[in-house]
Amino acid sequence: DPYNYLAWYNLGQAYFGLELYEKSAEAFEYVTLIQEDFEMAYRDWGQCLVRLGRPDDAIKVYEDALQVAEPYEEIYFGLGMCYEMKGLHSKARFNYRKALQLDPYYDEAWFRIGENFRIEDNPAEALNAFKKALRMADDNVEYLVAFAKTAHRIGQTEDAIANYHKVITLQPNNTDHWIMLSRLQFEGGDVDAALATVENALEHFGEMAMLRYLFSVYCLTGGRLRQGLATLQEALELDYAQHVLVFTWHPPLANDRDVCDLIDSYKP
Repeated sequence: DPYNYLAWYNLGQAYFGLELYEKSAEAFEYVTLIQEDFEMAYRDWGQCLVRLGRPDDAIKVYEDALQVAEPYEEIYFGLGMCYEMKGLHSKARFNYRKALQLDPYYDEAWFRIGENFRIEDNPAEALNAFKKALRMADDNVEYLVAFAKTAHRIGQTEDAIANYHKVITLQPNNTDHWIMLSRLQFEGGDVDAALATVENALEHFGEMAMLRYLFSVYCLTGGRLRQGLATLQEALELDYAQHVLVFTWHPPLANDRDVCDLIDSYKP
């Protein structure tokens, strides 16, 4: 039965799962030719075209969907993604808001609105959108990180720190989150908290040269020279090659004679 649109639709889903987006798009196109008002096929066809980096083609598919079926939130969300890909952030937000009119609890739409404001260097509006996304999905790590980074950008360090604490609770096996939390604490003037975070990370991950280097940087720049040099020595013994992280995290240490001499003494 070559006109079995559900078979074509399931075939498209199977190809999509295999990341064969060209074949998947072709299958979904056949669905719409056989069953013009099968709205899910337009949604998924559009997603394939987005994955293929063809936003203009995806826009046409989504607009066709609006002509043949009742509008629903995922079509407008897809349009928003297309315009975002094209760098048309105002149009993207317009369509994300259209999606929210149909589903006020569409947290990802609020998140994308926030991302578009962030890209346009409007952190205050971005933060407001991220807050709304988090009201509906307060355990979403991506949203929490975006909120924390944006809050930090506009000087709301305490809010940023609070969100990174949540992130670590939800996703404890990502070293980047531990490092970012400690850096925010250090920048906020709480050296003890930053050092405690790194120590807790070492307990969680075990000995890692990167974390030892970070601990040494906090000590060296926080007025604890002896402890900093001792920790730096431990890090050098673990992995000399990663010593460049010291100067990445705090470039002025490249002019510190004690630090440079210690590093040079371990040079192969």
